[in-house]
Amino acid sequence: MHLKKYNQFIDPRSLEVMVGDSIFDMELCTNAEKGLSGRDSVSLDGMVFIFPESSSRSFHMKDCLIPLDIVFCNQGQVVKIYENCPPCKDQECQKYTCESSDFVLEFPGGTCSKEQSIKEGVLCQILNYGSDKKVL
Repeated sequence: MHLKKYNQFIDPRSLEVMVGDSIFDMELCTNAEKGLSGRDSVSLDGMVFIFPESSSRSFHMKDCLIPLDIVFCNQGQVVKIYENCPPCKDQECQKYTCESSDFVLEFPGGTCSKEQSIKEGVLCQILNYGSDKKVL
């Protein structure tokens, strides 16, 4: 295993996340209510939402402009995947939930079907998360 890049030295909002045997450069989410809403593209490989503890999580696609794959991780393992979640402009949007998750990854729609390493049960680990980074 080797790190792909050293983005964390260039941009403190980026983290490297290993899923299975693949490494992804992810943008650190600083506002869980907004996430990727209102964006017409995803920076880096996707976005990571880090929470202070494992808990039930619920995500939705309200005001998102592009389809997303949502990957729930808990205690170092992928536990739930929702692929190609469609944007929602309605007041009530479908919820994508997981019983217990300590961080969540959002990728551009279709990423999980292209990347064979992203599947339930595989390792899911943040590689360069230091005490200088904030949780949501």
